[in-house]
Amino acid sequence: MINEVAISQYAADRGVLSPALRENFGVRVLIAHTWETWNALVPRAGRTGGAPAAPTQKGRGYVVIKGKATETQLLLIDEEMAAHLVRGSEAASDRPRQSRRQERRQARRAMQATAAATGRTL
Repeated sequence: MINEVAISQYAADRGVLSPALRENFGVRVLIAHTWETWNALVPRAGRTGGAPAAPTQKGRGYVVIKGKATETQLLLIDEEMAAHLVRGSEAASDRPRQSRRQERRQARRAMQATAAATGRTL
């Protein structure tokens, strides 16, 4: 799986994000957008009457998924708090880390199951 992330002001500029590249984004978040930006980034986000006005409340924006725009309350934090959260976070893992003892037991059980199923010892 490949994830593409782009954060940009004035991303509607043809030199920044080409139409072919923009097609690879499944989710688009627009905050304080202009009419031109809306039409360039989410032209098929079926709104009658064109682009909606940008939300005036802080922390609100539009999340567009599969051509459907939803006005959403987003997380609004200052730059210092965002830096603290990023620096203090650890990489996510799919499962909790096992001890070496648990890893050896699991490997031994897998080998025993394979031996029992095939009739061969490893």
